[in-house]
Amino acid sequence: MEHLLYEVPFMKAEYGCPVANLIQEMSPLNADFNLARSKVVDKWYQALQVSMSMGKKAEKIRSQIDEEQTSYLILAGYWGIRNFGKLYRNTDCFEIYLKELKRYLKTLQ
Repeated sequence: MEHLLYEVPFMKAEYGCPVANLIQEMSPLNADFNLARSKVVDKWYQALQVSMSMGKKAEKIRSQIDEEQTSYLILAGYWGIRNFGKLYRNTDCFEIYLKELKRYLKTLQ
């Protein structure tokens, strides 16, 4: 998340999340585009679930953790904080988000 928020040159704070922007603007207008966008988001979502599953197998994440719920929470948080960056036109809020995300992830252990 830190890399996506700070180090990807074309993902400036004032642009928000490019994927979320497209979802909000295009989903109701074009079903084919919505399907293509859904495939991209699904891959990201599935990657989070696989990472958590691997973490469980390695006993780094508690077995009771719901991978589906946790993946949605992480994605929603990322998209939300990107929107705050877009609103404020700076990255000041990103550090607060990353600090809380790290705290939350530690509770999964």
